[in-house]
Amino acid sequence: DDGPIDSFIRTLSSLSAEEWQRRIEALKTLVNSTPDYSTTCNDDGSHSDPSLTPCSQPHHGLTNSNSASQSNNNNNVKIPWYRSSKSVRRLAAPLKTLLLDARSAV
Repeated sequence: DDGPIDSFIRTLSSLSAEEWQRRIEALKTLVNSTPDYSTTCNDDGSHSDPSLTPCSQPHHGLTNSNSASQSNNNNNVKIPWYRSSKSVRRLAAPLKTLLLDARSAV
């Protein structure tokens, strides 16, 4: 689900550099769209290990036995933007422009 990234990129594209405060608010909104993994529960109700990154968290319920049917089921699963390297790479240019503006030092 790239909704937060799309919104962030659209906002930064539409705002001029002089509107740096609104640009910072857009970044805060993007950051706030990520969960706090120290308090996030897994699907099975257990708590995540806060020392693990989201990608290194164990994937409960996935086994190798029905890999073909699982891959079909996984096609319907929405991956959060912060767990998708492709989505995160889309942030490179917008973050670069934001961080190069001295008025918007974050």
